[in-house]
Amino acid sequence: MTFNAIFEFARVLVSFWLIYIGPPMLALRRHTETDQEHVVSVVRLFIYTSLFVQVTILVLGGFGLALAPLVIAVYTLWILALLWSNEVPFLRSTAYRQMLTGRALSFLERHGPPATARGQFAWWRRMRLSLPRSCLILLLVIAVMERALFALGNLHFGDIDGYSRAMSLHVLNAGGQWQLDGSVALLSPLALISGLPPETVVRFSNPLFSALLVVAVGTCVFRLTRQLWAACIGCGLIAIAPLLLESTYSPRIDIAGAYTILALASLGSSALAATCAALIVLLSGVPTFEPLAAPIACVLLAALLGKALGRVHSIARQVLGLLCSILFSVVLLYAWTGHVPEGALQYEASARACAEIARRFTRNTWLVVSTTYERPFIYGRGWHLEMVEFVSTLSVEQVGNPEFVFPYSVRDLFLFLENQPLRQSDCENCWQNRPISVSQTIDIAVQSYVSPIGRASVEFSAAALIAAYLRSHRDLSVFYSDEHLTVYRVHLRDR
Repeated sequence: MTFNAIFEFARVLVSFWLIYIGPPMLALRRHTETDQEHVVSVVRLFIYTSLFVQVTILVLGGFGLALAPLVIAVYTLWILALLWSNEVPFLRSTAYRQMLTGRALSFLERHGPPATARGQFAWWRRMRLSLPRSCLILLLVIAVMERALFALGNLHFGDIDGYSRAMSLHVLNAGGQWQLDGSVALLSPLALISGLPPETVVRFSNPLFSALLVVAVGTCVFRLTRQLWAACIGCGLIAIAPLLLESTYSPRIDIAGAYTILALASLGSSALAATCAALIVLLSGVPTFEPLAAPIACVLLAALLGKALGRVHSIARQVLGLLCSILFSVVLLYAWTGHVPEGALQYEASARACAEIARRFTRNTWLVVSTTYERPFIYGRGWHLEMVEFVSTLSVEQVGNPEFVFPYSVRDLFLFLENQPLRQSDCENCWQNRPISVSQTIDIAVQSYVSPIGRASVEFSAAALIAAYLRSHRDLSVFYSDEHLTVYRVHLRDR
C-alpha cells in the first residue's frame, strides 16, 4: 500500500461522487423535506442517474462514440434536465430567489456566531454527531478500507472477470468495437473524469461497489425501521457476510446486489425508481441471481432486529447497538490484517513490470511478449504479443542463428518468462461463477494458459527460445527478475 495507490483510490471515489451523487443532489428540495424524505430523494436520483449513464454509454459504446467530449456533453444535458424538472424549481427566477434567501437565512441562523456561552454550547450540540451516526460512519469507513485492501496493495486482479472488464473498458473509451457490458458502462465516466487508466479504475471500482452494497443495505434497513442502530446492524451484517460465507467479492454481484437492495428500498415510495434499479441489475450482466439472497437476508434480519430494539429501553438499545457495531468492526479489522495471496492468474510482479515499462519507455515504441493477462496493463501504451503465438511462430533453430533479428517494428522487446509457472490448481477458483468473454478480452490463448500442463509447456518453450537467442546474441539483458518472474529486454533499434 502506497500513498500513490491511496491517492488513486481517492480520485475514483471523488469521481464517483461528482457523477452519481453530487450534481444530482442539486435537485433536492432539502428545505421542505424530512430526513426520511431526503433519503428517499437521494436514492431515487441516484438510481435515475445510474440508469441514464448506463443506457447512454451502452448506446454510444455500441456505435464506438463513448468518447470524453460527447459523454460529458450528454451528462451535462441530463443534469440540466434534472434541475429543470419538478424535482427542483430553482431555475425559475422567483423560486430561485426564494430558495437562495431561505437557505442563506437558515445557514446564518444555524451556524452564525452565537452571542452567549449558552448559544455556543447549543451550536456545538447541534453540530455534534450522535452515537449511532458515529458508529455508522466508523463502520462504513472500516468496511470500505477492508474491501480496498487488495486493490491498494496489488495491481493484478483476483479473478478472470477483472481482466475482462479492464480490457472492455479500454476498448470502450478508445472508441473500438465494444461488446456491450452494463457493468463496464457504469465505469466509463469514472475513467474519463478521474484521468486514471481503465485497469486502475476497474481495480478500485471493485471495493467501491462493494462498499455501495453496504450503504444500500443500511439505507434499505433505515427506510424500513427508521432507526440508525438498525442501519448499523444491516451494514455490519452485509460487511462480514463474505467472511462468514467464505466467498470472494465479485464486482458484478456487488453491483447487482446494491441496486437490488435500492430497488427494495424504493418500492414503497417510487415504483418507477424500483423499476429503474431492476433494469440496471439486468443490464449489468450478473451471471447468477443466487448470491443476491445474502444481501436480502441481511436486510430482513437487520429489520427484524431493529424492530426488536425499538421495543427496549433507549439505554439498552444504545448499549446493544454499540456492542453490535464493535463486534462487526473487530471482525472486519481482523480480516483487514489478513494475508493477501498472490494472484491466481498473474504474478503481481508481472503487473508492476508492465507499469514500469509504460512509465519509462516512449508510447508505442515497445512490445511485450507474455500471457494474455498483461494486456490490460499495456493497452494503448504499447504493443502486446501472446506468448502462445510467439513460441508457435519461432523455432530454436531460427533464433539461434547469429543473423536472426526479431521481426517486430519496435525499439524494445520485453519477454516475460515465469520461473515458476502458475499451476492449474491455482486457477480453478477464479473461474467459478464468472462470466467469461473470449471475443475481445481473453482469446483462445487462454486455453493454453489454464490447462493442466499448457502454461508450463508454453513457458518452457519460451525459455528454450530465449536461451537459444542468448547463445548467439548480445543485445539481450535482464530488465527485472525475482523468484517467480524474469523480464528480458531486447533492444532492437535506437530509433
